[in-house]
Amino acid sequence: MGQGLHPLAWAWWGWGLLSVLWSLAPGHALVASLWEVWVLVALAAGRWRAGVLVLLGFLLLDGLYTALALWQAGLVSYVSGSHHYLLGALALGALPLFLAQAGRGGPYPLAAFLLAVLALYAALISGARAVYLPLLLLLPLAFLRLSREGLGPWRALVLFLGLGGGVAFLEALVPGNAVLNALSFKAAITQQEVQSPGVGQGGGGVEAPQIGNVEARLLMWRLSLRLALDHPLGTGNGSYSQVFEAYMDYPGLQGVWSRSPHNYLLETLATGGWVRLGLLLLLLWPAARALFGRDWPWALSVLGLWGPMLFDVSGYYPGYLALAFLPLGALAPNPRPAPSPCWEPWWPPSWPSSGTGPARERPAPPGTSTSPRTPPRRWRKRPQRSGCTSWRRQRSATPSPPGPSPWPCATPRPRRRAWASPGSWPGASPTPGRASMCSGSKAP
Repeated sequence: MGQGLHPLAWAWWGWGLLSVLWSLAPGHALVASLWEVWVLVALAAGRWRAGVLVLLGFLLLDGLYTALALWQAGLVSYVSGSHHYLLGALALGALPLFLAQAGRGGPYPLAAFLLAVLALYAALISGARAVYLPLLLLLPLAFLRLSREGLGPWRALVLFLGLGGGVAFLEALVPGNAVLNALSFKAAITQQEVQSPGVGQGGGGVEAPQIGNVEARLLMWRLSLRLALDHPLGTGNGSYSQVFEAYMDYPGLQGVWSRSPHNYLLETLATGGWVRLGLLLLLLWPAARALFGRDWPWALSVLGLWGPMLFDVSGYYPGYLALAFLPLGALAPNPRPAPSPCWEPWWPPSWPSSGTGPARERPAPPGTSTSPRTPPRRWRKRPQRSGCTSWRRQRSATPSPPGPSPWPCATPRPRRRAWASPGSWPGASPTPGRASMCSGSKAP
């Protein structure tokens, strides 16, 4: 796992573990750092893109089956952190990947299209505004990228119409109109919050203003900023639930008391400080850069999984947090491989060499052209096998006459090349080999 992770990932996790030293709740900081080991595993496993697609498809089918079973049993709860909310956030991460697989005509396009239909259906039945808002941004971006990628605007429009038709078919097939019920419920809740703000009971029977979800989130975000200003290094990884009550203006205010600030970035800022937030943003930067390249489906998958974490408590759950880092592993830059040990002659290239030393260019025989020879194509295009840079793979611009090496028997014999081997030039005399020089026998 260490060879597949970028140093930024280790730095982000290490800073969270190091915050145990100054944490206001050291036990919670240590436990949170241990849970985040699964995030490192997800970043490393995300490089296997086919495995990520299979895992997302399996989780989508399993979560949708559970959601429909709860719907038929009348156990639906449209609250933050419920099964429907997490399923909708998961569907946002799977939707662009399967949609691009179907639009590009990759392997199994029909199966990818059906999974995209199920993902959109799962997002719509979630009843979460934290899912609906990123969805309104994700679908136009996917349509724009598919239309510019060679699919064309008309074929992309047909694909999206088929996507909507599949969702309508599922809505008519499943009894109870789950999509319509979720949308109407959230619309009624939003209208009630806007039109009827009132007064509720605070702690100790004291009257406190009762506010809606939007204003409650703004108060929680302001609380997180106050924590970050008072503790620039953070209060300790995972310690928000233990320290936030000391900064509440109304401790008994309904809608504000929460163990999560409903924004993972601000929670990272409050608990890990400005350093850990900067490391996290650097981890997210490849997704923003990939949005304009060939890997845009993975960038939109990151947007779909991280969008709800900016308005909901999804990042509070370690399982979903590891899942959100999974597509980031597919976009993370590959770490520079460590140089492998190689046997290199230690004298400078200006010294004369023989057949036992590095292959060097020989002087041209009389009557031939003196222009430098061009190595074969296979030599110029061949990649290096190791991380070390060998000067023996670079041809010298100034040819030197052949001569005995200072220590021919102590020099490892390089691989022979037809264009640079002794005796390959017309009229050139063969050079004594290593075996003959070491044994004292003469070359034939």
